[in-house]
Amino acid sequence: MKGNIYGKVFKDAYTKRLIHKIDKRGMAVIRHKALDLVAAEELRHKKIKAVINCCDSIDKNGCNEGIGYLLKSGIRIFDALQEDFFDGVKDGDMAEIADNKIYINGTMVSPCREIFEKDIENLYMEDNNYRFIKNTAGLMIRESRYFTGNHPMPELKTPICGRDVLIICRGRGYIDDLKSVSNIIKNIAPVVMGVDGGADAAFDAGIKCDIIIGDMDSVSDKSLLNCSEILVHSYTNGYAPGALRIKNLGLTYKQVLLKGTSEDAALYTAKMKGASKIYIIGSHTCIDEFSEKGRSGMSSTAIIRVLYGSNIIDLKGISSLLKYDDAYVKSSALFLILIFLIIVSWLFKGSIIDELKVFLNFD
Repeated sequence: MKGNIYGKVFKDAYTKRLIHKIDKRGMAVIRHKALDLVAAEELRHKKIKAVINCCDSIDKNGCNEGIGYLLKSGIRIFDALQEDFFDGVKDGDMAEIADNKIYINGTMVSPCREIFEKDIENLYMEDNNYRFIKNTAGLMIRESRYFTGNHPMPELKTPICGRDVLIICRGRGYIDDLKSVSNIIKNIAPVVMGVDGGADAAFDAGIKCDIIIGDMDSVSDKSLLNCSEILVHSYTNGYAPGALRIKNLGLTYKQVLLKGTSEDAALYTAKMKGASKIYIIGSHTCIDEFSEKGRSGMSSTAIIRVLYGSNIIDLKGISSLLKYDDAYVKSSALFLILIFLIIVSWLFKGSIIDELKVFLNFD
């Protein structure tokens, strides 16, 4: 539990004016809901001890970046709960904050509530998660008819019907996951589809992509030049931002006109072409993964998974599982070697072990 705080207070309804008069190691008394980041940075540079806010520091419907910045900088924040606290305090008054109470010149004048980082983090997560889910659910209803319909697909020279397909996307852990199963992949010989930059991981692992699909914004030229077929994911009106790049490389391509992400388009293409099983590495399936890309929902991905989930085998995180198996194999091998050496040592009365010790310069 954090201790009490002592110091002089300085107040102003406008933080931009307050910074010009507050002393270092003083306490800032403000009336500023959802303190902005610029004001927070200025207060931090003044090396203040704490902020006493006469408004709610946390804005449930806005940005709390400034408050979070101060807390991360080690500056404590308290909301004064007495309505007339701001009017009663004067610059230079001595304040003490103890046990959720504010004392001015030795007299308790207001209860208070301390703000913690977890208050903002939980609020941010709850608020954004709710908006994300609500947006996803709403779009799923509007787009369900679209994805349950049939959409024309280009003729492919790569046969897919009845074969297993491996889709490699550029998602979390995709490089390690691909490395973990690369030998298995080479043995089962599936149709390999690289989604944009996911194709580079296949190339680096010595796996040739039969098909590369995407808007071509993150895949390298080397991968494009070494695949068998290119599908440019396009808007439903036919606009294909990645087409120009493929033309400039002197390569041919076909378009896939479909709503959603390129990952969705890859899954849809594999399913519509009659794939038996669809393995996927580096998939995007959660709020964090979509939010960090600036997406406010994942309706198309959710619909594709609902419709074709029985054919999809997601290998996300398989490297974490297989590393334990690998460790078990290695430990078992070491144990067997140890048993072998003990038996040999017993049979030859330690002569081989003694020779090894001499060779390795052991005493």
